[in-house]
Amino acid sequence: MEAGTALGEKQDSISIPQDYSKNKSLKRAFEAGFTTAVNERMEVKRQEYADKGYSDGKKDVLNLPTDTDEQFIKAYQEAYDKAQAELKEQYTKQGYEAAFTMVKYKDPSLPNEKITGWYKEGFESNEKIDSIKKAALSSGEAGEEYDVPDKYKQGETIYKHYYKIGYKEFEENQKEQRTAVAGVGVAGALVLGWFGRRLYVAKKKAS
Repeated sequence: MEAGTALGEKQDSISIPQDYSKNKSLKRAFEAGFTTAVNERMEVKRQEYADKGYSDGKKDVLNLPTDTDEQFIKAYQEAYDKAQAELKEQYTKQGYEAAFTMVKYKDPSLPNEKITGWYKEGFESNEKIDSIKKAALSSGEAGEEYDVPDKYKQGETIYKHYYKIGYKEFEENQKEQRTAVAGVGVAGALVLGWFGRRLYVAKKKAS
């Protein structure tokens, strides 16, 4: 078996020495040792390609091998794809979190368009932002004192921006109401003045 193992560690094709081929038990042992050694060597090589694929996937640099056995190409590709999936998750999560801090989307400084696309995908997938906007606008429009609810603390930048918009509208409405009330007061005074003048004239004529 040791002789078979030694041969399997060096090459892929088996060549059984005559001394072993004559004896069935020795032949089986030689073949078993050879097969085990070859499989172990192949597994080490597959792992090397997988490690390279994973590393390249994380760097977003595809160097797909072409001049080797299909099993090694497959090992590389699968590991590369796994790393790419993790990389995408990483950047989409960054974009999702960024949505809590940016009122308007801005392209970040990232390595390439693909990664930027992942980031933007995460940014646009944050559905919590709409709830924060609506709550902030509603609070501002109602003229409530600025106070960010705990559940919106993560998006305070967004909340503050839309609260100000809502509060500005509240102030404008208040101003319009005051102007309207003042106008009614002036009009009322004019009407009372007119009636008072008419009454005075009537009394004058009567006397």
